[in-house]
Amino acid sequence: MNINKVKIPWKPHENGKKVFGKEAVCDRMCRRSFEKFKVGDFDISDESRFGRPSLVNNVQVMEIIEQKPFFTTADIAEIFKCSQQPIADLIRQLGLVYKVPHNLTEKQLNDQIII
Repeated sequence: MNINKVKIPWKPHENGKKVFGKEAVCDRMCRRSFEKFKVGDFDISDESRFGRPSLVNNVQVMEIIEQKPFFTTADIAEIFKCSQQPIADLIRQLGLVYKVPHNLTEKQLNDQIII
């Protein structure tokens, strides 16, 4: 058995898991933070990442949704000149997706008429 391949639990990470449970950072993130602290870098703010910047401004999308609540994701995507996926993802993140049952009960039908 190769000793380098044996995964030994790291004590600070294990302690963090005991205290924070599911909210604890992963083992690798914990190790990276300790490495930064060792060299005197105590900045814990998020660092910029590589990758394509977002094409969609969340605030602008929200303004459009508030002004035109019946716009489809395709309509909003056309405004931002992007695909529908980032718009749909944002709407889902904001909790604005409502699932309507296909077979409405009598009460649901009456509620629709009242509104």
